[in-house]
Amino acid sequence: MEKVKNIYILGDGAAWIKSGTSELRSEAAECKFAMDRFHITKAVHRITKDKDERSLLLNYAKHGMTKDFKYLIEIIISQKKISEKTIREQSEYILHNFKGIATMRNEVKIGCSMEQAIQHVLASVFTSVPKAYASDHLRTYTAARMNQQNHMNMIELYLKAVDISHQERNKEDFDGCINLSAPEFDWSIFDHCYSFPYFHLNFSHLGLTVQ
Repeated sequence: MEKVKNIYILGDGAAWIKSGTSELRSEAAECKFAMDRFHITKAVHRITKDKDERSLLLNYAKHGMTKDFKYLIEIIISQKKISEKTIREQSEYILHNFKGIATMRNEVKIGCSMEQAIQHVLASVFTSVPKAYASDHLRTYTAARMNQQNHMNMIELYLKAVDISHQERNKEDFDGCINLSAPEFDWSIFDHCYSFPYFHLNFSHLGLTVQ
């Protein structure tokens, strides 16, 4: 650690995370807090739905343009499209972390996918409350989650898997026709009451109805 000169702690701006800078700072290394881009973007998206306004707010925040940021916030509030309370809370959150945003932009420069890719895509779904999975099933669930997050058509993937499975089991006799109402198919995973929401789909465009 004597060779380390700079340490950056990325996070959402919580006090307990920022306190880590004093814990890790040493005579040999400086330690600073850098605001995670995921959280700053999420806050801006809660303030306004307008793409141009979002772009301006992010630009003002990245460059520490406090006056311009506050001025635009007042304009957005006057439009009365989103709750003033929400806008005030999110804008104060951003302003409170201007220093961390500047550190991210000017010093760290690279983003970190830990929060978005690990926490919100995997951890919040699979480990936020006590759960148990068979190891074979977990691989399938996580693969499905990744496909859903990448905007893949889940029902199409399922049907392709069914088709491949039948071809492999009936290499010589398979005629390309499959009875999708057979008991062996588990269509319940696509019901909206199912516990894995990334399987939920609208079947109307396929002419299918899930009972």
